[in-house]
Amino acid sequence: EAEAKAEAEAKAEAEAKAEAKAKRLADEKVKQEEAAKRAREVEETRAKEAESAKAEVKVVEKAPAPEAPAFSVPDLPKVSVPAFSAPKFDMPKMDAPTPKIDAPKFEAPKFDAPKFEAPKIPKFDAPASPYTALPEKFAIPAAGVTAGSASSQEDEFLEPQEVRDEKARNAKIEYKRLDQEAKAIENQAREARTLANNQKKEAAIAKGEACKTRLGGKILCVRGFGIGY
Repeated sequence: EAEAKAEAEAKAEAEAKAEAKAKRLADEKVKQEEAAKRAREVEETRAKEAESAKAEVKVVEKAPAPEAPAFSVPDLPKVSVPAFSAPKFDMPKMDAPTPKIDAPKFEAPKFDAPKFEAPKIPKFDAPASPYTALPEKFAIPAAGVTAGSASSQEDEFLEPQEVRDEKARNAKIEYKRLDQEAKAIENQAREARTLANNQKKEAAIAKGEACKTRLGGKILCVRGFGIGY
């Protein structure tokens, strides 16, 4: 019984949906027919108006143009104007004195720009190198001296290999130390220059603000001596 009841309800629901769909389709069809009917009426009305306009144009073209009435301009009477001469008179000459005006002279006040001295860069004395200086003069071997004898003479002036290696090693170490110190000093100098440039910009901004209300404004900025900017 439950299944039969469910089937009946489903069938009734399907029939209701089908009826609603059919009704919707019928309504749409009626609306489409009415729209088509209105469109046909509008087209017929426009066609009638176009035909009536054409008929009116044809009637206007066939109607004869009215003839303009002929008229003649009457002769105007001649009027003689009497001659008139204006009386002559001489204007009196007037020499007006021209006043001399001396413009006041304006001299801009003289002022000396403040002098700025760049800070002196500190001097750094590099420590003396530990290696021994080479002799300035070398004896030139006399003519006839063989290569073997020359090399033997040079070997007499040379220090032992271990001593020369130690000097080269110490010189390299000293160079690295001095290079690191120089780089540190250069970094400090760059940082100091950056701070100085920033302070210069701030000083220029502060000067502009201070000169706003002075004579000459920011351009001339007339101020007394020893004011400090």
